[in-house]
Amino acid sequence: MFVERLDQVGCDIQHKPGDLGSILTDALDDPTCVAANTFGYLKQNVFFLEPVACFGPHDGIYIKRSFLDKSALPPTLAVKYDASRARFHQDVIVAACLVPRDPAGVVVEVTARDSLFDSSSHYFCNHLKWRGIVIEGDADVFAAQVAS
Repeated sequence: MFVERLDQVGCDIQHKPGDLGSILTDALDDPTCVAANTFGYLKQNVFFLEPVACFGPHDGIYIKRSFLDKSALPPTLAVKYDASRARFHQDVIVAACLVPRDPAGVVVEVTARDSLFDSSSHYFCNHLKWRGIVIEGDADVFAAQVAS
């Protein structure tokens, strides 16, 4: 899961110079690593994401899916984790870290693929009571979703 412009400050295992692909490959190969940022720092823990002033618009932290389990999430997220239908539970992380508590929010999900069971907007619409729209560009997927 990629979280733009945020990072876990500290908790560094090591610095891996190189391109992003090799950094992420090294992060996946290291069993002690749970995340890596776009600057090449591999992390041993992620417990508080915060904005980093030197990050550009495409910088941030990649968190391993295997780390996103109930034991790894802060208590405020653990309750909400089960409500998520997003593949990497990014909806819960975004709601907790980035989104102000706005009961009148609106969400747009583009190229949803499976808007019923693999949805990044489900949590916002069904638990935060936001309004939303799902846009599917693949006609076959859209037809299958409408038929079900």
